Amino acid sequence: MASADGLPFEAGSIFTNSTPVILDDEIQLYYGGYSMGATSWDDGLQTSGIGLATIPRDRFAGVRPLAVSDQPTLSEPLVDTGQVTLKPLDLSACAGITLNADASAGEICVELLDADGYRLPGFTRDDSVPIAGDSLRHPVRWTARGSDDMPPEAMLRIHLKHAELFAVDLVEK
Repeated sequence: MASADGLPFEAGSIFTNSTPVILDDEIQLYYGGYSMGATSWDDGLQTSGIGLATIPRDRFAGVRPLAVSDQPTLSEPLVDTGQVTLKPLDLSACAGITLNADASAGEICVELLDADGYRLPGFTRDDSVPIAGDSLRHPVRWTARGSDDMPPEAMLRIHLKHAELFAVDLVEK
């Protein structure tokens, strides 16, 4: 809906509700909007309305690699490639790991590290089943080991190639 001067009803100011509506796959934010600001009025030209903004669940922010990483320690620049290493996680009650990620233009591989940062056999990047596509719940898998074989504590290292990571979820047993 546009005001008499052609501006959208929410062009002047927006007031959101205090609690978003969280659904399985989406977050909804309802808001009130005013074309000129909530406290101004100009000969009845002010319009207002209620709007709805939505985003996929847990996608407020994401992490993706730099387009080109050309650090002096690299033999050649890395193109749209990066990694994220998480602090040690308690996996003792974990039945699996899922990623909220968009790897539709590339892939993601996940490995497990011990407390000293060494790769765990069977859970290395080379053992990882590459993740592709865009999903709120990509299952993390390895070729020879299953979630039941995961240690009680480990660090996750997530390798991104032309991909964006939004969230990591530990699925409880």
